Amino acid sequence: MAICGRSEETVKNAVSQLTNKSKSKVLGKVADVRRNTEVADLFTLIDHEMGGLDVLVNNAGVGVFKSTADLSVDDWQKTIETNLSGVFYC
Repeated sequence: MAICGRSEETVKNAVSQLTNKSKSKVLGKVADVRRNTEVADLFTLIDHEMGGLDVLVNNAGVGVFKSTADLSVDDWQKTIETNLSGVFYC
């Protein structure tokens, strides 16, 4: 099993919890799915350490719950980069 997240703390915490509940190896890496190079590095690590990927569960996503008129360009870009580009990169 391999997981990623945007912060070292959350990845370490998730790896620790999953390791305690799983009988298989748990690999964790800090990676932001909005960054194609970080995703590429993650999959390189998975290939090297685990022999490849069998199943992908991509649950990264953000939602900004404002009216369109109240959205900032930053809100829009973060949503598109995470919810669309992140899926494509993975």
